Order: sequence, then structure tokens, then C-alpha cells
Amino acid sequence: MTHPSPAQQPRATSVDEAGRSCPYCRFALKQGSSIVECGYCRALHHAECWIDNGGCSIMGCAGAASPGATAPAAVPPPPPPPVQQQPAAYASPPPPPDSGRGRSSTALILAVLVLALAVAGGATALVVSSGNSTGAATSPATVTQVVAQAPVGTDSPAGTTTGEEEPPDGTTVDEPPSSNGALPEEDEAQMASDIQSVLLAHHEAIVRQDFRAAWVLTSERYRAKKLREPGGYGAWETAQASLSRYLDPSGLQVSVTSTDSRSGVATIRVSGMGWGAPRSSCSSWEGITWAKYENDHWRYEPGYSISDQRRAQWQPRREQLLGWGC
Repeated sequence: MTHPSPAQQPRATSVDEAGRSCPYCRFALKQGSSIVECGYCRALHHAECWIDNGGCSIMGCAGAASPGATAPAAVPPPPPPPVQQQPAAYASPPPPPDSGRGRSSTALILAVLVLALAVAGGATALVVSSGNSTGAATSPATVTQVVAQAPVGTDSPAGTTTGEEEPPDGTTVDEPPSSNGALPEEDEAQMASDIQSVLLAHHEAIVRQDFRAAWVLTSERYRAKKLREPGGYGAWETAQASLSRYLDPSGLQVSVTSTDSRSGVATIRVSGMGWGAPRSSCSSWEGITWAKYENDHWRYEPGYSISDQRRAQWQPRREQLLGWGC
């Protein structure tokens, strides 16, 4: 039975706590990142690692997860806020009972305005006062706002592009925007170094068959996709186990080929990793793959089928992808 751990709520890492290693993933805590402190042994964890492990990861601690507990699926994002209804463009009060004089004055003013509009060749909206016999046209700003609205039944005004379309300048966008898609403020060399550390830790975990450690180093949407596939986590673990005996990640090197600041995705080239499967057509495990920056960390996100756009771009060139054909 799991002891209830009096863990604190997630909080930001202080200056004094920055640099300590998380006992679950072994990566250093960054100042300002979200952490959880075990209420029993005071061990500091990344908040994501605490949730993934189901509690403290220190062996023997009363706050540790019960034996046999499995990592929960990725925490679903909060529901979107309710859509605010836009106020009506015009709100005219109901007209009072007609009088003969009011009808005559109103008809005369309307006739003059319609004649002026016909001469000018324009169109505007009229608001007729119900309390007197005068009429007033809407202001130019109001008319412009109404005309600029998209027609009913269209997705967006003409000339705009959606997130899944290619930008008009011909550049390609790797992924649609996401809620945590900003890239870290670091140069390309530091970015490549950080991603290399994550991929090295991931593949070293595969080699020693510590599949839970490898799993938590992948992106949230990659894990969600694998959990939706037939066999779920078990099928993914079996596939990784087939690589364990043949991978040699000791010489792994990463270079960044492109980045997408909207989705937080970096397209990377991996080289230097050995592959020793018998009768294999290659001796190195190398090629193109991807990493995603989320929740203040880089995470491994392999596979061209993560999104329709990535599939369209890379399925025809899948022979260039990491480990393809080995």
C-alpha cells in the first residue's frame, strides 16, 4: 500500500536548488522550472517526473510509488475556455406606435438618403430613430467593421493561411502551433548539445532495458500517440527491446538542421551511433529525426507519422530517417 506523501504542490526552483539532479531522470533542475519536493525525504523532482513516477523515486522512501505501479498516461491539457459570444453589431429598440407625421418625415429622409447612395455608388447601414422623425447613418468605422467580417460559411477571410498551410513565402512549417511550442533562448550549438544529452540518455536507457526511463524522455504527444496504437505501451516496449542488444550510443552526435519556433520542434541529424545486428545492411544507426521543446525541457520525438504535415514532407524521403533500412 502506498503511503500518502505530504508532498508540496509544484513550485518554481529557487537559485539555491538549481543544478541539483532529479533522482528520477538524473537531469539537473533549472531555475524557475516546476518541481515537487517529497514531504518525507525532501528529495527534489521535476514535477513531470514526480507525476510520471507516481510519487518519490528514492528507493525505500515512504513517499515512493507502490511496487508494480505503471507510469500514467500524459496528463490531458485543460479544457479550452468558453467562447465569448460577440455582441450584435446593432441593437435597435422596437419602434413606438407610428404616427402619420413620423411616417411622412421618415419616408422623405429615407428617399433623400437612398438617392444620395445611388449617386455615390456606395452602401451603408441606416439606423432610423424611433423616438423622432430623424434618421442617422452608421459611422464609417462601424461600416468598415461589418464589411470586414468573413461571409457566413467560410473558415477565414480571403488571402489568409491556416496553421496547416504552407506560408506564402514558400518556407515549410514542420508542425502546427501548440500550447508550449516556444523554443529556448539559446544558440544553435547549445541547442544541439542539450538535445544530444537527451537522445544519449534515451538510447542508453534502451540499451540497459530501462524502458520507463527512455519513455519519459519522449514528448507528450509521442507518448499519447503510442498509447492510442494497438498494444499501447507494451507494444512500444517490445519494439525498443528489439534494439537493446545492437545499439551502441557511446559516439552519438547531434546537429540541428532546422527549427520551428511555432511548434518548438527541431529537425536534427544523428550520427556516430553504432549498430551491430547480424546480417544488417548498415553498421551505424544514423539519420534524420526530431526533438520537441516542452515544459522547459527537450524531449525526443521520433517518427514521421506524428503529424500529417511531417508525413507529407518526410514519407517520400523516409530512407533519410534515423535507422531506416537497418
